[in-house]
Amino acid sequence: MRLKSGLIVVMAILAANSAWAAWVSLDGGTGRITPVTETIRVSDNLDTVLELSVPGVITEETIADGQVFSKIDLPDAGILAKPGAPL
Repeated sequence: MRLKSGLIVVMAILAANSAWAAWVSLDGGTGRITPVTETIRVSDNLDTVLELSVPGVITEETIADGQVFSKIDLPDAGILAKPGAPL
């Protein structure tokens, strides 16, 4: 009985600290995760114009210090922060 109650406590702790991720489509797509695409529209000595298409984002809820936070990720877009810096 003691082992069973200890296992339940461990499972509850793991569930409370786990993250939930979901794809949020921004273009009315099929729900498949689609990476960001970029197109160079103008590139000369004076200007550079990039067009970015963001079909959706991955949202992930995480719990830290008892608070729920949402992290937004662009698929295959790389990391925007310096390695080791807070995200």
